[in-house]
Amino acid sequence: MTKLFSLILVFILVSCATGSSRYDLETVDVSDTDSSGLEISEKDNRGYGPNIEIETDEKSKTKVREPIIGLIHFSTLYHSQALIEELKKIESKKIRISLVSGYGFGGIIAALYAKERSVSYVEWKLFSLTKRLGEHDVYSDYWKEVLSKFLREEFKSQKVNQLAIQLIVPTVKNGIIIYDNQAMVADVLISSLNIESEKHYIRQPLSFESDLKKDFSLDFIYKTSYIPVTPTITHLSSLQYGFYTSYLGKLLSKPEQYGLLKAPVKQEIDEIGLQSDLINLYDKLIDERTQKFEKELEAWREESNPTFNTP
Repeated sequence: MTKLFSLILVFILVSCATGSSRYDLETVDVSDTDSSGLEISEKDNRGYGPNIEIETDEKSKTKVREPIIGLIHFSTLYHSQALIEELKKIESKKIRISLVSGYGFGGIIAALYAKERSVSYVEWKLFSLTKRLGEHDVYSDYWKEVLSKFLREEFKSQKVNQLAIQLIVPTVKNGIIIYDNQAMVADVLISSLNIESEKHYIRQPLSFESDLKKDFSLDFIYKTSYIPVTPTITHLSSLQYGFYTSYLGKLLSKPEQYGLLKAPVKQEIDEIGLQSDLINLYDKLIDERTQKFEKELEAWREESNPTFNTP
């Protein structure tokens, strides 16, 4: 009896020592803290950084890879709220964004979307936030105080790579774009509200598409910004006004580089206004862009996955 019990015990110990979990076999995790934090997983969407999405084509029953898409938003004060409508159109076409980049007020919108991957969540949060901002001048001490408090409460100790979507908030140092993958969300966004800083992106809005594509294995970069053909600013100090008008001039001079949609009106961009008014200004332009991008994605799928058949 003792021998039989011993044999059973040995068998159990050997089985435990040699077993492998299904998760360990199916997931490759690149976890170097200095890297982009990219995780490649067919079944598990947890972890940091963009995931490579694998879907099954119902007709061919073969697995196909979905493109990894990064969205860069170039902030234009309150007209950045048009990004909400563009995200709605993107979601309606079942286009999945894996990375978002923004700064300033536009960066707050990008971060809220990155947190929950939900446009409804962004709208709900912005409704109460813009009411608190009220008539206060943008970049005034009170304006920055309200936003700073909101960001601390909203994101607490979350890092930019711990949201539902990877968040990038760019800064500039010695003519080079920098983004910290381990930074606190609230810290980098609050810092981006200080346009007087020499590191602020609007002082040197350089292109960093190639860096993002390399660091996060992106297949597409989707760029967005929104400005009236004749933008006006009424509430900035002379120094802030100089920085921002120079920035707007760069966006207007290279619309393709900054994904610029120009509404055919003269309008203030530093006054909140109604969300419905902004939608009316940019809705047709956003429709055209999202439809064009949808076709580009279909062509990519057919080329990258020869057996993939679009509905």
